[in-house]
Amino acid sequence: MTTLTSSTAQIQAELESIGFTTSTFSSSQGLVVCFPYEIETGTHKGEEVLVGVSFQEEGYPEYPPHWIHVSPPLNDGLGGAVHTYSTPDGREWLAMSRPPGPLWDELPTKHMNAFVNEHLRRIWRDV
Repeated sequence: MTTLTSSTAQIQAELESIGFTTSTFSSSQGLVVCFPYEIETGTHKGEEVLVGVSFQEEGYPEYPPHWIHVSPPLNDGLGGAVHTYSTPDGREWLAMSRPPGPLWDELPTKHMNAFVNEHLRRIWRDV
């Protein structure tokens, strides 16, 4: 059984409050909260993937999720810290270090709805 931190529990609750079905698993990048996601922009528009988020530093909502996990693996080609791995169920994942940066700092309300609508759309736009 995976123990949720207060940050991951809050993220899971926020994602579920906006209609996502979530689950969690452990990875080398920390505890991952994942959910089915339909890509809304870019060359993969309309494809459904599993997206996960995890932290480099706890303290959400002040510190947003740092890692974006995606299965099946889709790389945005921006380089930086990128890791591939498999979960025990055989699912292939790609974890990318993609903190939202100044975008998060400028939000009037820090919530997973903004993270999904602003940050994830920005990532998929160039994939």
